[in-house]
Amino acid sequence: MNALLEDLVYSQQIEKQGWVKGVGGSTRWNPRKNLTGDPYFTAGFRAVLMFVRRPHSLKELKRLDWDEGPISYRIERLKTHRKRDFDEQR
Repeated sequence: MNALLEDLVYSQQIEKQGWVKGVGGSTRWNPRKNLTGDPYFTAGFRAVLMFVRRPHSLKELKRLDWDEGPISYRIERLKTHRKRDFDEQR
């Protein structure tokens, strides 16, 4: 979903963007299933987009202040046994 949102924003098609609560979150270890039984995981939010006819720059993009949005926007790094990523070495 984030790739689609990013593409629409960079193509200057969106005037406002926000999030609303949806089905609720699920994890890789406790996934939901779609209609055909395929597993998926989600932050549980739905994107709300307001399109515009004329190009809108990133500076003009407005945020709909409805919900906080997916956890990926305020993620905390989990402790694991793996080596740190290059962006975690601070």
